[in-house]
Amino acid sequence: MKTRTLTSIGLVLAIAGCDPSQPNHLGNPLLLPIGGIGTGVENSFYNARRNRVSAFVRENYPEMVQQIRAGNSVLAYAAMDIARVPQASRPVLFEELRANPDIYLSGDPEKMIVALMVWGN
Repeated sequence: MKTRTLTSIGLVLAIAGCDPSQPNHLGNPLLLPIGGIGTGVENSFYNARRNRVSAFVRENYPEMVQQIRAGNSVLAYAAMDIARVPQASRPVLFEELRANPDIYLSGDPEKMIVALMVWGN
């Protein structure tokens, strides 16, 4: 019983010591469970979108490589749609893919998937 009381008092003091008006790396500890739920939901949406991008790129990779090398952006822009790359960023990303064939067009679709997800939102 004594240990439980001391633990409870310590927990109350730790929470009371967290001043929400002051910067800290944890935030309000009472909101941590809500943040955890929010993070879980965000991760599930991200993973679902990444799986769609991955499936599209892997299915179309050889043709995408040929199109990008030729300056044709049809399949690349379709992948950007799925990854939700902003319209204003698409020409820049397309040129990035084209300018670095050793990275993005070398036979490993994962590198292109990562680039699409980094540029997407």
